[in-house]
Amino acid sequence: MTESKGAKTAQPCAKTCLILITGEPGAGKTTLMEKLHCHYKLQGIKVGGFITREVNENGKRVGFRITDLRSGKEGWLAKAQPGSGPMDGRYCSILEDLEDIALGALRTPVESNMDIVLIDEIGPMEMSSRRFSAAISSFLQNRTGPIVATFKQGSHYPIVDKCLDDPSTTLLNITRENREAILAHLTALADSLLRREGLKIT
Repeated sequence: MTESKGAKTAQPCAKTCLILITGEPGAGKTTLMEKLHCHYKLQGIKVGGFITREVNENGKRVGFRITDLRSGKEGWLAKAQPGSGPMDGRYCSILEDLEDIALGALRTPVESNMDIVLIDEIGPMEMSSRRFSAAISSFLQNRTGPIVATFKQGSHYPIVDKCLDDPSTTLLNITRENREAILAHLTALADSLLRREGLKIT
C-alpha cells in the first residue's frame, strides 16, 4: 500500500489500479467522488459504480440513497426508521434496493467495459448484505482497471484489509482541512491511471 496525504506530486506505483479513500464522517468523501465523477463525465470517460448520499428533511437526516452512476437508477440504502433489514444505529438497511442497485453497478463495469469505477462506499450499511459483501470482495480481487473506493474510517473488512496490504493500492486520508488538496491529488492520480490505459485526459 502506498499512503499519501495529498499535498505532493502524484506518482502511483507502476501496478496501481486501486485508490482507497477514508476519513471521518463529514470529511467530504462523497463530495470528492461526485466531483471526480463530474470531471470524467464531462470528458466522455465511461464511469461505472455507485455513490451514496444522505437525505435530509427539515434539517434532519432521514436516510441514505444509493445511485448507479452509469444508469442513474436510485433507491434507498437505509432509512432512519425500524424495519426488517439490518440496523446500523438508527438506520435500517433496505436490502432489496441496496442489492438491486449496488450489485447491478458492480456488474456493469464487467459487461460494458467501463473506463473507471467509483465505489462510495464500503461501510456497515452496505456490508450488512452478504450478497454485496461477496460481490465487492470478488470485484476488488479481480479488478483489471482503475477503481476509486471509499471506506468507513476505522472499519476492518477482510477485503479492505487485504487490499491495503497490497503494495499496488494507494490510500488517501481526507479531512476537512485537506479536502481541496486531496481532490487535486486524487484527480491527478486517477488521470495518470487512465492515461496508462491509453485514454486521453485533459
